[in-house]
Amino acid sequence: MRRCLSCNYCVNGMRTGARISCVVNPVAGFELDFANPTPPRGEKICVVGAGPAGLSYASLVADRNQVTVIECAPVSGGAFRYTGKAPLFGEVEAAEESFRSYITELERACRNKGVGFHHGVDVTQDPQVLDGYDRVVFATGARYRYGLGSFAMRFLDSGLGKTRLGRRLFASPRVREWLYYGARRGTGPDMRRLARPHQRVAVVGDAARAGKAREAIDDAFRAALLSEHKRDAGADAPASDKLQAER
Repeated sequence: MRRCLSCNYCVNGMRTGARISCVVNPVAGFELDFANPTPPRGEKICVVGAGPAGLSYASLVADRNQVTVIECAPVSGGAFRYTGKAPLFGEVEAAEESFRSYITELERACRNKGVGFHHGVDVTQDPQVLDGYDRVVFATGARYRYGLGSFAMRFLDSGLGKTRLGRRLFASPRVREWLYYGARRGTGPDMRRLARPHQRVAVVGDAARAGKAREAIDDAFRAALLSEHKRDAGADAPASDKLQAER
């Protein structure tokens, strides 16, 4: 079960005749893609990053593996915790409590399956913590270019995102698209070098390619449940949804 964010992503898809899909549950509308899942089994897995992609991956593979999540921040959620501080999520007003609750419940689901957590650990400063794992999954999100990261966080923390100025800024679809894609880059290529030669490595979510929450969570689901071939074959599914919706 995944807590609904009330973002209307599914409703908007139905209204436009596009293929139905869900931000937090990428299986919805793509059931045949996931009909024969092939998750890893019997492995010791480390997931680096406790945002929605990392937590989704951890929860999906926890049943038959020993899973640990390592997060450099003191709490889980990553940049997703800031999403509720923006004026809009998709085309509806963002509610901060919805995003906090979503992360809280997703972390609880992981813990209930025996996933271990280590917060406040930066693997770039202490790469030895990755020793002993069979598989390392980097879900470290994307970083803003041009030094915009600290500015964006201060802007949202100040509450300006909910003001008239913030609403005018985020009202432009072009601005929002640029903030998601053009202004950010994935961290995965830099993180891969931290893994040991014998370890299986995966890069998921925004760490692989900066994008929106739907794309990041979908990528985590595919990495957790599908073989590499199937994952690649379905990698563009969310983008196809978007094109259909725009038409």
